[in-house]
Amino acid sequence: MKLAAVVEWFSEVYMENPGPGQVVMAKRRKRGKRKTKNSNRSQPPASTASKRPTWALALTAVVCVGIAGFFWLRSLAGPEEELQRDEPPSQYTEENLEQETMAVLNRLVKDFPDSADPLGLMGDLYVELGKTAEAMKCWEKCAELQPHRAGSYVRMASTAVERGEFERAVAIAHKALRIDPVMPGIYCELGRALRGLAKPTESLAALEKAVQISPKSAVNHYLLGQAYQQLQQYEQAKQSYLTALQIKPNYTEACYGIVSVSARLGQKDEAAKYRKKFKEMKARDWQTLPDERDYVLHHRFLVKSRRRASKTHTNAGILYYERDRRQTAEKHWLRAAELDPANTGCREELMTLYQQSGRNEEALRMCEQLRQLAPENPQYHMCAGTLLTRMNRIEDALLAVRQAIELEPNNATFRQLYDQIEKRK
Repeated sequence: MKLAAVVEWFSEVYMENPGPGQVVMAKRRKRGKRKTKNSNRSQPPASTASKRPTWALALTAVVCVGIAGFFWLRSLAGPEEELQRDEPPSQYTEENLEQETMAVLNRLVKDFPDSADPLGLMGDLYVELGKTAEAMKCWEKCAELQPHRAGSYVRMASTAVERGEFERAVAIAHKALRIDPVMPGIYCELGRALRGLAKPTESLAALEKAVQISPKSAVNHYLLGQAYQQLQQYEQAKQSYLTALQIKPNYTEACYGIVSVSARLGQKDEAAKYRKKFKEMKARDWQTLPDERDYVLHHRFLVKSRRRASKTHTNAGILYYERDRRQTAEKHWLRAAELDPANTGCREELMTLYQQSGRNEEALRMCEQLRQLAPENPQYHMCAGTLLTRMNRIEDALLAVRQAIELEPNNATFRQLYDQIEKRK
């Protein structure tokens, strides 16, 4: 469930102005279908600040999570699918994590044979594992089950480009456009494929269309800049790179593009300015990009594999919840939280599930974890304030909401909630 929906629920609860001692329960509403969290192959979501475990704690966590993973797989498998292993593993390995992740996805496919969602998740996993041929098969099945599912075609075209199968990518894109002439993302992949086929003019036309459909996509503007640059239209290329950098200020590649075309235009001062900025961004990337940092610092703790498995459990929980299988959803979200101490998505889902069930203590526990992971997020403090109020911990509730107000002083909802809670003193 999106955090905005959680916040909406919390706000609705206290607009009713409950009196002292009253416990206001939220109206149980079936949540609409939500998109599962996709892989970060095209545009990764903004990272949230998180506290990393110490080396000693991380090592302990790996051993414990490995043992838990063994029992998870045994509980997930049916009578005929039990793992052929007598003893739990003493430590996690890439193989164990991949086995657990695939077991979850295979169970989803079995439980929901008419849904394209599990196949889409499996395709994303195969790409992350470098098994692009298997990924293509998954997305082809997705397209058969749901012909109007845009993501399947975009992923197929993107993967075909990555595999160097440019003609195949073009064919997929044209098929998608016959279904939906303004399908988001497909013109971007068409432009990349045409560029790979050495058709720069056609590539430019496709990328101009991509920008027209999705003008706030930094990637689209960046690729358009590359197309202009290939055609030696350097001024237009620079404008596209600048737009990409404006949309996404940390877009290192776009910054380098500005350096390149500024030099071509003879703009030495501009080139020097952005070259300096580019070097600063590269240094920052090394410090902040999780994939690079974790690979170097925490590779032996298999952080990436644990995050991948955690993401799979998070998405599995969403699919089960949408089909009213709440206990199974909770099981997956708890496992996701266990695998990745920094996974906020599964914790948001658990917090929402618990508060809807009146399990305030458990909801608050998840909320406190979220506050620790992202103390700069005012919504988490507001949610904590509401939960604490339901538990009649008024002073603690006021303190939590004050923290939210400090982060967003002009938020009228936070101030209104604070006033409502203060009346209960």
